[in-house]
Amino acid sequence: MDRNDEVIGAASLILEGRYRSLRKGRFMILHSKSSMTDAYRSLLTPLLSKISGIDEVYLFVSLGKPVESILKEIGFKVEGYSFVLKRRLISSSLETPEEIDFTTFDLEKHGETFCKIINSAFAKLAGHFDIDPNWLRSNLSISTVPDSGIQLLYKENEPVGLFFSEINSERLLEIGPLALLPGF
Repeated sequence: MDRNDEVIGAASLILEGRYRSLRKGRFMILHSKSSMTDAYRSLLTPLLSKISGIDEVYLFVSLGKPVESILKEIGFKVEGYSFVLKRRLISSSLETPEEIDFTTFDLEKHGETFCKIINSAFAKLAGHFDIDPNWLRSNLSISTVPDSGIQLLYKENEPVGLFFSEINSERLLEIGPLALLPGF
């Protein structure tokens, strides 16, 4: 808040059980109207001084935004990038090599396989925590996954990857995660 009681910045840190078990936190919001490093530092410092048992916090930031350099200056490190592709739906076909096959996901048949692929593919990603079939079942129960919206990728009859899609609140198809086992 500034001298006129106007909100000039906000910080919100997620410290759920899964994150805490990894000694990590994830910022949902870390934003300041000011582009000054001290403004971000003034949001971050009091918050971090009040939490214990957390060794690392992370935040997703759009590439090339001015805040990227500010966050680096106050101690954040870039660990990876993600990209968003927005375009209108067009029909297309995909030719795949003979040894590649896609199978529509079935929770009872493929739950363990899904978790193995996700846990292996994202093991080194900031904020990743291992998932299990119970966690997957719980999250799928609140997702809007279209028919055939989750596909497992097989190479020579071995599961090596997956494709996940769901319909978001704006009725747009969101793709993610798209995962491959390390080495593929």
